[in-house]
Amino acid sequence: MSSGFTIVNDNNNVLVSSDTKNLHFAGKATKPSTPLNTFTNHGGFVELVYTITLSNRASIPVPFFNMPDTSKYYSIAGIKGLDSGSSDKTWSITILRTGGSTAAADMPEVYVFVDPTSVTTAGGTGLQVFNSDGSISFNSRALPLAITHTVLVEPPSNPVNASNFTTLTAAQCGGIDNNNFAPTEYNSYISHKYLPKPTKPIYHYNALPQTQREAVFSSYTQGCTGFSVYGNCVGYEESLANTSTYWAFYRGGIGNIEEETYLSVVRAGWIPVIAGCHWASTSDGDFLVLFGPGSSSSAGGAWPYSDETINLTLQPVIVADGSRYD
Repeated sequence: MSSGFTIVNDNNNVLVSSDTKNLHFAGKATKPSTPLNTFTNHGGFVELVYTITLSNRASIPVPFFNMPDTSKYYSIAGIKGLDSGSSDKTWSITILRTGGSTAAADMPEVYVFVDPTSVTTAGGTGLQVFNSDGSISFNSRALPLAITHTVLVEPPSNPVNASNFTTLTAAQCGGIDNNNFAPTEYNSYISHKYLPKPTKPIYHYNALPQTQREAVFSSYTQGCTGFSVYGNCVGYEESLANTSTYWAFYRGGIGNIEEETYLSVVRAGWIPVIAGCHWASTSDGDFLVLFGPGSSSSAGGAWPYSDETINLTLQPVIVADGSRYD
């Protein structure tokens, strides 16, 4: 049996090659009955874990997702083998989406592609390409992945405009439910131009970019019940200091897709995953500045993650047409 084969297009881009692992459609992953996690504040998010079983335990799935609601943001947060060691067979695929409905109809469909050794095909005509060891590298009968276009995207370093924080307060996280950390910033990219629009666009994008933002608010009040002599309080003097540190953690996502017949714009933004606030309060009180209840302090809430952005580099968005595989 002979081996080795390459097909290129007019731009000398490789379309089929026996030197690479060509991906083929293995099926759609099973939707979860309910989300693994949900978060409703600050725009919110839904964490969805899909599963798929592959016949070849060594194959690693490459998922694509569609966007039932193109105004939301989506990304792939993880791919994990559920069986241990080399016996991995069933895989879980975690998809993140900004908040909203958790109904099955509003969950994205997840299309899974693998090398052809994990795809079973019946007889018929078609083209097969073999590796030197006799294994199949490409099989046209196994629905190979056909990429329509790609684009490199990067979300902005800051997910939210600082003007959103004006209603937060210093006293014991009093503004925790104000949804001030809902992401407002994104970058826009033309993913394709002058190319026919896919009938059902599906996307591969990993949530590698991560960021955390925080806002610290402090206040200090001092009062005297009595009268002041040369700047000293004669009577009961008290002071109160409050500090609240609000924060939110985000993962990268793509969404807000604008599709026209020959133009597509992809926005790279952020998905809020978790948020919280830590507060501290200290009070002092004395009578005649000689004796009194003294000072007290209290604290509560959750400390934030480190206030930083990581993995903020250009990430590929790979686009295919899901209608080819429905």
